[in-house]
This record gives sequence, structure tokens and C-alpha cells, in this order.
Amino acid sequence: MAGSSSRMIAHLGGLNARLQTLNPFNLFRRSLSVEPKKPIFFQSQNPPVNVDKEERQIPQSVKEPFVDAFLMKMIRKGEKLNNKKIWSRRSTILPEFVGANVGIYNGKTHVKCKITEGKVGHKFGEFAFTRKRRPQKDQSASVKKKAKK
Repeated sequence: MAGSSSRMIAHLGGLNARLQTLNPFNLFRRSLSVEPKKPIFFQSQNPPVNVDKEERQIPQSVKEPFVDAFLMKMIRKGEKLNNKKIWSRRSTILPEFVGANVGIYNGKTHVKCKITEGKVGHKFGEFAFTRKRRPQKDQSASVKKKAKK
């Protein structure tokens, strides 16, 4: 039994050491003494590959503007865009369209719009609102009506 008690004390001694390391105060003290890890910025593992200019992906800022096919045909033929109805709201306004009066479809009717230099680079749909503008009713007028009743 004497041998077992010494083993028990040794075992408790080890347990006591583990409890000290798990003590919240000791953990806090340890965290103050350890420097924070610096972030590691990984570089790509693959070496850069020489790619031809045609195979490179073009950044979005350099992409060509989208113009619908029927508008491109009109540009190539040299036709004027005057008094034409346009259903393609997603097409970009090009400098060739400046000075033309067009009807841009808003989902219900065609809204007349004169294309100026300031509109170049925008989309046709930006200039034909799809919703009616309903100004807010004056709150003070409705309060006065209620007061008269």
C-alpha cells in the first residue's frame, strides 16, 4: 500500500501541474508574454506563365460596350437613329447616336428621348423610367382636413 500511495501522490502532482496550466489567470499571463503571430501572405505556388496577349483575360473596365445586333447593323449601314423605337434597354449609347431622337421602351410605352453627349456610355434604359413618379401628399393638408371635420 505504501507504494500505491506514493504513486497516488505523484499522480496528483502531475494533475496539479495540469490544473495550474488550465488556470484562467495563468492562461491570461501566458497570452501576454507570447507575441501575436504575424499574418502570412501566401504567394501562388505556380510560377508565372508567359501567355499571348490574345489569350489573356480582359479586365472588366476594358471590355467593349454591349450594343444590340440591330443597332450595330444600323451603324454599319450608316442609317440614322432618328425616330426609331428601341426595345433594347441594356444597349450602351455610342457617340454615333448623338443628336438622335429615339423612343425607349419602358415596359408599357416608348418614352421619347434626345441623345446628347452627356448620355454617351450610359445604357438606354437609364433614361426611360419603368415606374410612375408619385409625389408624396402634403402631410399638413391632410391634418387640416381632419381638423375641420
